[in-house]
Amino acid sequence: MGMEDRVNAVITEFDAQGWHRTATDTDRFSGEWFARELAAAGALAGTESYPFRRLVPAESFVEFGRRRIQGLPLFDSTPTSDQGVRGPLGDEDGEIRVVPALPGPHSDEIDAARRSSVLGIVMPTNTARPGLAPRNANEFRRPFGRPVLQVSGTELPNLQAEAAKKGSVRLVSTFTFEETFASNVTGIVVGTDPTAAPVCVMTPRSGWWNCASERGGGIACLLEIARAVAAKPPRRTVIFVGTTGHELGHWGLEEFLLRRPGLERSARLWIHFGASVGAALEPRAAIFARRPEFRVETLSHLKDAGAALPTPAAEGTVPGGESRNIHSAGGDYVSLAGGSAVFHLEEDRWPGAVDVKQVAAIATGMIAYTLRVANSD
Repeated sequence: MGMEDRVNAVITEFDAQGWHRTATDTDRFSGEWFARELAAAGALAGTESYPFRRLVPAESFVEFGRRRIQGLPLFDSTPTSDQGVRGPLGDEDGEIRVVPALPGPHSDEIDAARRSSVLGIVMPTNTARPGLAPRNANEFRRPFGRPVLQVSGTELPNLQAEAAKKGSVRLVSTFTFEETFASNVTGIVVGTDPTAAPVCVMTPRSGWWNCASERGGGIACLLEIARAVAAKPPRRTVIFVGTTGHELGHWGLEEFLLRRPGLERSARLWIHFGASVGAALEPRAAIFARRPEFRVETLSHLKDAGAALPTPAAEGTVPGGESRNIHSAGGDYVSLAGGSAVFHLEEDRWPGAVDVKQVAAIATGMIAYTLRVANSD
């Protein structure tokens, strides 16, 4: 089976598994599958579990007149009671405020509203397409502020019309918690020089909905690198990790690093496959790196492989995704990450959202670069 066929098979299976939210039944099944695939590629692989308090969404909606708009609580906000809260809806002065999501991982306006005296917030998610595109809960360990209900971005005109009338609405945003476990997938190919600093290859494996292009391309690339490294072990040991908790403040990577103190800085290089690697629908690929030479070398190998080149982030940009943790710790990294027209939407499905040829080209380029670094002095 050729690389494109393997990539296609991996993303097809990942997509078919279902919604990949952390610590769900799908997430557990998917982790076991990923570990088997990593072992079949030649790495010594398995899963590492950790205790986890899973949020279970319950009845959540905003209601006015005869209209009820279903939604999803923001996972790092606080809940309402089962009866919810009532008050006039407004853009800036309502007791219940309409605050549209803004591009990017954070929204200062939303967080400011969460810390205000409003009763609650309705947040149309940032998309021109129908459907709910949930915001990641970066403060999942420390929920704060007023209740926030996420709804489809296409509801914004209806909510703005109601806000203009200062109409009274009822907001219900409820959830419970379940004590359970989540797990990372880990693997290792031992190098020929045990004294050499390792190379770490990581990708998240959890997210909202099926996330075929958001997560599938990174998983496929990691597996292809493992296959190449295992076929001829390099000088440096190569460590692989597929993390859970991506959508919840990178919880899985934090757990992985807690068990390996100092690895953030002691690794020779972290290679991060972030969101939407090889996305087909309006891909917004970018590359982030601690040092300019890592970016230049990576782009050179991607170009040689025939991959579409990602846009270099401005010098000094703090990356998104799990590479942010490595950046903050002072480690060396290169990160491929971006977005697409279906980012965080249920529409992110195989085959339409994924460019298999592009994923294979990226994997080819990153295999060459990983081997270069792993064999370096």
